[in-house]
Amino acid sequence: MAIDPYSASFTAQQRYYITDHLGSTRVVLDNSGSVRERYDYYPYGEKIDVSVANTGNTDYLYTGKESQNALFGINWYDSAARFQTTDGIFTSLDPLAEKYYYINPYAYCAGNPVNVIDPTGLEFTPESADDLADLESEIVLRLFKNNRRISKLEKKNSDKGESKARNRRIARLQAENSALEETKYELQVLAASDQVYNITHSEAFSSNEIWIGGAAIDETTGTFNIVVPGNNLGLLAHELKHAYQFESGFLSSGHRIDGIPFYDIHDEIEAYQRGRLFGGDAYDNTNNFYSKLQKGPQSVHSLPTIVLNSPVELQKISNRTHSYFRYKGVTYSPQVKLNIR
Repeated sequence: MAIDPYSASFTAQQRYYITDHLGSTRVVLDNSGSVRERYDYYPYGEKIDVSVANTGNTDYLYTGKESQNALFGINWYDSAARFQTTDGIFTSLDPLAEKYYYINPYAYCAGNPVNVIDPTGLEFTPESADDLADLESEIVLRLFKNNRRISKLEKKNSDKGESKARNRRIARLQAENSALEETKYELQVLAASDQVYNITHSEAFSSNEIWIGGAAIDETTGTFNIVVPGNNLGLLAHELKHAYQFESGFLSSGHRIDGIPFYDIHDEIEAYQRGRLFGGDAYDNTNNFYSKLQKGPQSVHSLPTIVLNSPVELQKISNRTHSYFRYKGVTYSPQVKLNIR
């Protein structure tokens, strides 16, 4: 619900916000579907004057970030860690400038604002954006093809009568679509997080010629690094599943070979299932690498309510196990000493 700025009595009215591929507010509709506000932007977020019923009543505009114009009269947007201007620059230095020395530390999205966004103002890696775009394109294409096949099978059922074989094929395609939609949702969750995720590629092999990948916290920077072997979408989907498990509190990152507190066999089975959806390998229960992992499933959500309601207790778990995990949008990282009085 939103206060209706067009009514003298300020009656609460519903508003519907239509966004584009960058998350920018483009159109605001009322209950009847009438356009109440319309916004167009130059590449870096400056509004283009257009003829509409009324403008300037919506604060969350370009890429969904809060405009500072109403509050301070300046054309800046709040990017959480930093403010960004409509000139394509941040107002302060990138905290990760040393890591990405080849990108201007004040530049927004490395000069590519039409295709990518920077949700937190902390980090942008062009390679990560390319990888995510490849996976998302594959999802969209697969959904389109599956839906077309389902329509054809349903039409045959309608024309020629029900067929158990066709119904089984429809059910398989629908199940695949559900998994694809789930993948798409998880990518959106990761993109919206204030935890920084970074994708890199490796050409490393193990001694028995198996690709080496991984997903874990970089203890120096706090970035969750996703290392993808080669350019295989199945391996990318596998490691991104681990990133989502971390984001949602179902996986911890640390040094213990048993995975305590929240990394377990169940996490690997889920990741292999996700990878299989995109052509990856099936889970191999004879792999000695996973032999000492706890069986699970374990997650932060399985902790007693009294612990979940206490950030101090959660921090103690992180300290005791020297592990990183997330709960309710907070990343807990091991500290040398707890400041408790």
